[in-house]
Amino acid sequence: MAIEKLKAKLIKQMLEKGFYDIKKVLEIDGKKGKISIRGERMLITSSLGFANLHGSVEKIAGKAAPAIIRAYGGSCAKRDFIGVWKAWLPDIKVETVLSLFSAIYSTVGWGKVVDISLGKDEGRVIFKNCFEADAVLKTYGKRDSSQCHFMTGYLGVLFSEMTGKDWQVTETKCEAKGDELCEFQIILK
Repeated sequence: MAIEKLKAKLIKQMLEKGFYDIKKVLEIDGKKGKISIRGERMLITSSLGFANLHGSVEKIAGKAAPAIIRAYGGSCAKRDFIGVWKAWLPDIKVETVLSLFSAIYSTVGWGKVVDISLGKDEGRVIFKNCFEADAVLKTYGKRDSSQCHFMTGYLGVLFSEMTGKDWQVTETKCEAKGDELCEFQIILK
């Protein structure tokens, strides 16, 4: 337990203060046209490109679009939990994920995590400047409903993977519909 807390503290400090030996984490190979983080190939794209994906899925799938985007978010969360969280901290605990969540997701540009909590059968995550809401708002203007389908799917699967329980996530506030922030309610199914 003490080793996991130390690892968590070091990862949090690294993310908040920057990488000191970035070569061990980030590899940029211009000759091959590849960027990798911890051996995983990465793609840098704009959040507006993500909004275009939203729009394309909506155009093709209609009312099924939110479910498709949530499923994509969930598959990304499963991959991230196994490939990143478990790779960095094999004996990971829920408390560790919760303590590092803000530092990691704010640092990689998903938005500023202003609150995260998880109790026995409910919790919440609040983002300010959520990349998904911001991109949809800038591309399509104010919407009538919550738009962070990717984040909803991502959070549901991430919390399920880390706890071994089945969680339902609902976005109750969304910046894309004019709210001050994006708030996700997490309820045990």
